[in-house]
Amino acid sequence: MTAQVEKQPKNASPKILGAARAIALREGAGRITIDAVARESGLSKGGVLYNFPTKKALLAGLLDEMLAEHRERLASVISRQFCKPEAPMMIFRWLFSRFRRRIRIFWTR
Repeated sequence: MTAQVEKQPKNASPKILGAARAIALREGAGRITIDAVARESGLSKGGVLYNFPTKKALLAGLLDEMLAEHRERLASVISRQFCKPEAPMMIFRWLFSRFRRRIRIFWTR
């Protein structure tokens, strides 16, 4: 029994990143592989590699997406609390600088 692989949509990145996130939530980030993401997304391995040429690029894309989501949420919450329009960005930069140190540890493993 073989899994049916669908044709790659023009921009499969959201589907691929969603599959990578599902794997990370279900099995842990250490289980994210190109093959596992291809199976989860229903795309071919080549389709995944077309969008993310390396595992590192895939993980960077996933982190970028997650940071963007958190940035939007944080800006929304903070904008209700502060009058200055630059306050959310200042706080985000501070948080990101602290988070980036943890990312370096993640990449070196």
